[in-house]
Amino acid sequence: MAITPWVLSADLQQAVADDLHKGDKSALRTRWIAICDRSVMRGTRDLYTRLVTRGYTVAQVNAWDDRASYAMDQSLFWAFVEGSGLADYSDRDYNKLDHRKEVEDAKFALLINSVPVLPGQANDGTASVLGGNMSTTTGDVSKQSTFRTQKERREWWSGNRQGDIIPPGEW
Repeated sequence: MAITPWVLSADLQQAVADDLHKGDKSALRTRWIAICDRSVMRGTRDLYTRLVTRGYTVAQVNAWDDRASYAMDQSLFWAFVEGSGLADYSDRDYNKLDHRKEVEDAKFALLINSVPVLPGQANDGTASVLGGNMSTTTGDVSKQSTFRTQKERREWWSGNRQGDIIPPGEW
């Protein structure tokens, strides 16, 4: 399956022009335009490959809320790596744009419709984190909440503990 870039080369060219204080992208040298064309695919492929390798589905990756902004940063990173001999800037400036280690980290979760989603997890729009540590391991979860939402928890309490005072921290 072919990977479609998540940002346009023209948008990356403008971002490079802005960062190099060139004004409009038309002020870029021809070599920068070729670099941007290659960097758009390289930046997208960097993120896509790492996320799918971690276990995210293609559908999850394509639904990721922040994919365009991450892809722009990653594409800018590669443009500046490749174009380092064409302008006077420090690698310290553009290394901050490299997200490869961040997306490989086990603590990183995609946001889909503003909901954190773990690799392979179904996203039906009802998931929420009620507290504690998220874990994908197995083991004794007998003391863990089985409520998916605060609403479910309130409904259970109201139906099973009518008139009782709910202790602080139980909500």
